[in-house]
Amino acid sequence: MGRLLFALARWGGLRMPSEPKSLMWSDVDWRRDRLTVGSPKTARYVGHELRVISIFSEIYAPLQEVFEQVDTGQPYVLPMLRDRKAAAFRKPVMAAIKRTGLKQWPRLWQNIRATRQTEFEQVSPSYVVCTWMGNTRETARRHYLQVTDDTSKWPRAKRCSTGTQQVVEGRKKRAKPALGRKVSHLLVVK
Repeated sequence: MGRLLFALARWGGLRMPSEPKSLMWSDVDWRRDRLTVGSPKTARYVGHELRVISIFSEIYAPLQEVFEQVDTGQPYVLPMLRDRKAAAFRKPVMAAIKRTGLKQWPRLWQNIRATRQTEFEQVSPSYVVCTWMGNTRETARRHYLQVTDDTSKWPRAKRCSTGTQQVVEGRKKRAKPALGRKVSHLLVVK
């Protein structure tokens, strides 16, 4: 069940622990590969009480495992969450991070959610991502979207010492140096 909990937070972008805590088997639509996620945080806004996300491939196997082990008649997907506080979930994950030798980061669950929002934004339109994540574009921009270390997808930069040189659609363009002085800086080349 711990594997599913982490998958829901990391790959589904669910808010921990409130959203997985309320997830019921009736919220799982196996036929359409969808989860209906109740959101206590946004329930006070009309139309934002719940959202529907895909059962992403990273979630499917752990969800299936728990489903096969669940007692008949158990309405909750993760019943062990019902009587636990948030710290009870954070401590085991922090211990696992420490065991791997990786650096622990602050705001564990929010940063896991922010990572997923950032990944989604790279492959899907923002309005779709915000619908999946249960937030707005402004909230995403202010609290979730991150610049990552994956520099392989970053535009190349070129150092220039006598003015700015930029490659645009395979052609070189030369800009005038600022105030007639030599300029030495980085310019992003797309």
